[in-house]
Amino acid sequence: MKTAINPKGVGVAMLGLLGATALTFQASSAAFSGTTDNSANSLGAATVSLSDNDSGSALFDVTNMVPGESTTNCITVTYGGDTDSVGAVKLYASVTDDSSFAGEVDIQVEEGSGGTFDDCTGFSADSTLYSTNTLSAFDTAHSDYSDGLSGFTPSQAAPSKSYRITMTLGSDTANSFQGDSLTAALTWEVQSS
Repeated sequence: MKTAINPKGVGVAMLGLLGATALTFQASSAAFSGTTDNSANSLGAATVSLSDNDSGSALFDVTNMVPGESTTNCITVTYGGDTDSVGAVKLYASVTDDSSFAGEVDIQVEEGSGGTFDDCTGFSADSTLYSTNTLSAFDTAHSDYSDGLSGFTPSQAAPSKSYRITMTLGSDTANSFQGDSLTAALTWEVQSS
C-alpha cells in the first residue's frame, strides 16, 4: 500500500514554520540594549635593579699577606628600580675555591655612607653587619638571598649605601697555608616585596 502526501498539508506546515520564524525574529530584533566600556587599559611590570660602583674591578686583589695583616676596601651599592615595594638589600658570599684557606681569613662588614670604590676616605659607619669571623663561616651562614645579611631597605628617595669590608689573615694562621689563595664573590641582592 502506498502512502500519499497531501501537498496541501505540507504547504500549511511550511507556512506555519515560516510564521513562527518571523515572530521569533521580530521579537528578538525589538530588544532594548545599552553598553558602556572602559578602554585603553594598560598594565606594566616594575623594574628592580641594583648596581655598584666597582667599574668591573675586584674589591680585593691582594697577594703576599702575612698572618695578622688586614686589607680594607669600600663599595657603594645603589638601587635603581622604579618601585619602592622592595625588601632589604642583602649580602651573601660564595667561596669558589680553597675553602680551607677561607677558614683562616676573617671578614668584617660595616654599612654606612661616604667613601668610594677602592677608597674609604670619608666613610662613616651606621652599623656593623658582620663582626670579625672567618670568611668560611660567613659563606656557610650567608650563601644566598634567603639567609643573606640584611642591610638597608632602599627607596627611590634613598637609594644608596656604602659598605666597608675588612679582610684579615688570622694571626694564628698555620705555616702550612703559605702560598695558598682563595677566590670569593660578594653579592648584594634586592627583591620586590
